[in-house]
Amino acid sequence: MNNPYNDNYPTCGETYATLRIYSKNSNVVERLEIKPSDTSTGVDFNGYFYSTKEILDSKDIRRHIDYLIEKFRPKIDILKKIQSEGSQIDISCYWLSKDGHGGPTLSPNQLTELGKLNVDIWFDIYSV
Repeated sequence: MNNPYNDNYPTCGETYATLRIYSKNSNVVERLEIKPSDTSTGVDFNGYFYSTKEILDSKDIRRHIDYLIEKFRPKIDILKKIQSEGSQIDISCYWLSKDGHGGPTLSPNQLTELGKLNVDIWFDIYSV
């Protein structure tokens, strides 16, 4: 990481990140051996969701993303196998602007690690 975390990120009201897996297979939990925050079952897919919402209190999204990277890095081979079977994997970031301006920051190291994991990242940004 290039810059230290700022857990009181001045322009953020609230933030968290969620690793999401949409798979036609129902055994993602067993394969990853990481208990999800939530799951869903649909006609065409099963959802696996692991969120930092109840785990971290930081307003710096970098801390949340790094937490997910560290948690799932040991499972990289399993994630790649799940992807090769047609599953969609991404990280969704919720970010609430405290004052209606500013925005989240990502580090070059995070972008590199997300590339290694072959995981897209996207932001759901709200302003008060």
